[in-house]
Amino acid sequence: MKFNTGFFDGLFGKKVTLQLPQDDGTTREVRVTKAWLEKMTEKGELDYHGKPSEEVLHDNISPNDIVIKLDKYRTELVSLMDTIDGPINNHLEIGIFIASIATMQILNLKVNDPPKFADSFNMHWINDTMKAFPSSGITKDILIKRLQDMFPIYCGLVDEWLKAGETEQRHNIGVQLTWELFSNCTKKTEPAHFIKLVLASGGLMGITINISREIYVIASGAK
Repeated sequence: MKFNTGFFDGLFGKKVTLQLPQDDGTTREVRVTKAWLEKMTEKGELDYHGKPSEEVLHDNISPNDIVIKLDKYRTELVSLMDTIDGPINNHLEIGIFIASIATMQILNLKVNDPPKFADSFNMHWINDTMKAFPSSGITKDILIKRLQDMFPIYCGLVDEWLKAGETEQRHNIGVQLTWELFSNCTKKTEPAHFIKLVLASGGLMGITINISREIYVIASGAK
C-alpha cells in the first residue's frame, strides 16, 4: 500500500509517523505523508487526531504564479553556466535545478498542504518546460524522473551550504554545487577553467537565494 498521494508527495512531502494497531494487539510504526494522512482522515478511513492545518499566508497564490515569476532565472542561470566554459548544451537541466530549489522552499512555507502545492507547482513547471522545448524529444515521465533523482542532490548541497555558515567549507560546498550543475549541463568530466567555475559559484548561490526569496514574497503576499 502506498502512503502518499502522488510522485512528488512521496518524494518531497512532509512525513509523520503513525502507530497502527495490528491483529495481535501490538502496534506498528508507519511513515506516511501529511497529505495522505489528511486525505484518509477526510474520507473517514483513518481515525487520527493531529495538529490543525497550518495557516494559509496568502489565499490567492497559485502554482502558476510561481512558475511565471521563476522563468527569468532560466536565462540568468544559462548565462552564468556559459561563462565557465562556453555555451552549455543541456538547458533542460537548468529547469530541473530551479524546480528543485523552488520545491525545497515551497515545502517550508506555511501554506495549506505544502506537498500538494509542491506537486501542483512541479506539474505546472514541467508542462511549461515541455512547451519551451517542443522538439527536445523529452517526455513528462523523463522530466519527473530526473527531478526525483536530482532534487535530493541539489537541495542536499544547498542545505549543507546554509548550515555551514561563513566558513571555507561553505565556499567549497558552493563550488561543488556549481560543478554538479555545470557537469550535468555539459556532460564534461572536468572544467577547462577551474577558476571560472569558482567565480561562478558566488553567482549561483546568489541566484539560489533569490529563487527562495521570490517564492517567500509571492506566498506571503509581500510587496
